[in-house]
Amino acid sequence: MGLLKDEAKLIKECQKGSVDSFDVLVKRYKERVYSLAYQMIGDHSSADDVTQEVFIRAFRGLPKFQGKCSFFTWLYRITINCSYRYLRKNMTFLKKVANDIDPAVYMDDQVKTRFSSNSPYKNLEMKETMDHLSRSIDKLPLKHKTALIMFEFQGLSIQDISDIMKTSPGTVKSRLHHARLKIRASMEDSLNSDKTKPYLKVHTK
Repeated sequence: MGLLKDEAKLIKECQKGSVDSFDVLVKRYKERVYSLAYQMIGDHSSADDVTQEVFIRAFRGLPKFQGKCSFFTWLYRITINCSYRYLRKNMTFLKKVANDIDPAVYMDDQVKTRFSSNSPYKNLEMKETMDHLSRSIDKLPLKHKTALIMFEFQGLSIQDISDIMKTSPGTVKSRLHHARLKIRASMEDSLNSDKTKPYLKVHTK
């Protein structure tokens, strides 16, 4: 994926020291960077910290950016690396907040539609399922979790994920396959299998 014309112009201006042009890029991508960081880490304050670090590193790194990949790919790669670094440094704290992770972090429109109901019982059932889902995802090996989040919840293609993670499309597919198997096993062990089917049809097929 190449650079967009306006993006290439903005990047050239940034490389000449234009803060205003960089602000345009920040506004364009801040929400997506924050979303990925939050889904990786599961804590709002931590995701804010990571988002800030991502754009600081991006600003410092732009003079060396050669446009061999899209700016988006490059920025997401920085986001993943910053998230990994944060997870390693703050593992004890993040284990404490893991039980408080908001299941909605992994709930996209497809899932909301499948689980939508006016019944309090059904809504409670949905919350129970999503609680187990968030914990199942959080227990995945980090690279499997990363691939799953970018594919299922960020909507990226296999090729985009391959570029971001600097690995082959086949490896990405393998990580997704193993992540889905582990989530399926974990959720079916924890919940009545009938409860998991609506979600599993969406994301673990």
